[in-house]
Amino acid sequence: PGRALWERARRRARETGLRFSIKPADIAVPSVCPALGIWIIVGKRRSNSSPSLDRVVPSRGYVRGNVRVTSDRANRLKSNLTVVELRKRASNASAPLRADYEKIARYTEQEALLAEVCRKAMKGGREGEEWDKIARFLAKAFSGGRA
Repeated sequence: PGRALWERARRRARETGLRFSIKPADIAVPSVCPALGIWIIVGKRRSNSSPSLDRVVPSRGYVRGNVRVTSDRANRLKSNLTVVELRKRASNASAPLRADYEKIARYTEQEALLAEVCRKAMKGGREGEEWDKIARFLAKAFSGGRA
C-alpha cells in the first residue's frame, strides 16, 4: 500500500507543482489512524478507513518528515485547513463531526510540533542530539507509546 500511496502522491505533486522528495520506504501504513483512532483497512475499495497520505503542513509538499498516513476520512476532513480553521469547524459542527474535527485539530498541532522539533534535530552536534531526544520522546508520546 505504501508504494501505491507514493505513486499517487508523486502524480499529484507533478500536477500541482508541489515539492516531492520522499521515497516509498518513507511511507509506513499504521494499523490505526493517528488522527481519528479508527482502523486503517488496506486492500478494499476506497472508504473512510482506507490509508491516505497526509501532508502535515500542506504547503511544504511531499517531503520527508512532512507526510503521515492517516485514514481517508481524516485526510478529507483536514484538507488544507489550519488548526484555527479546524477548531472553528468543530465549534460549528454537529456532535459527530465536532468530535472528529477536534481530534484532527489536536493531531495537526502535535504533528506540526513534532515536525519543527525534527527540523531542529537535523542541525547535528550536541544541540541536534538534544532535539533528537525530544523528537523521539514526542513521537512516542503522540503515538500512545507505539513509536
